[in-house]
Amino acid sequence: MARDDTNQSRLIGLCSKQKEESAKLLCLLIEASSGASSTLIKPYAGPLLSVLLRTASAKDTNPAVASYCLACLGELARVGGEEISPSVDKIMALIMEMLADQTSSLKRDAALKTLGQVASNTGAVIEPYQKYPHLLGMLMRFLKTEKSQNIRRETIRTMGMLGALDPYRHKVSGSSASCQYLGG
Repeated sequence: MARDDTNQSRLIGLCSKQKEESAKLLCLLIEASSGASSTLIKPYAGPLLSVLLRTASAKDTNPAVASYCLACLGELARVGGEEISPSVDKIMALIMEMLADQTSSLKRDAALKTLGQVASNTGAVIEPYQKYPHLLGMLMRFLKTEKSQNIRRETIRTMGMLGALDPYRHKVSGSSASCQYLGG
């Protein structure tokens, strides 16, 4: 019986590693198909989006697999922004969940990059601040407390992509906790 458990654990680990490598490979394929050859990926944007969202948001998904799936979503936004525009809310919900995950810096880093890519390639700039009022406070907290230089750098880059925000208007919309960092 113990041998079966060991074999099953080994299979699960192998399956997880294969999923991670598959997600990494898919991400590289999508990234390589940008530009003139984006016609390779665009017809499959819908099915890819569905599978990547389902895999990344599954509770039993390994953090590395989830972060690669999220990175794939960011690359998919870069290659076919208009095809994924109807699903931006689902992607944003996943991004917000991963940004809030304090157990995995890999997930937070992937979420920050994907947030920037989705915002800049689907035209959803400023909008995330309005739909998710706690986003600005979360990003400011990353700048203040995050130990990883990469995440802090990516936070600044992402905030730049999301654009400027009127502190008064943001405060009036109900997020005075986020505005304290802006001096508002």
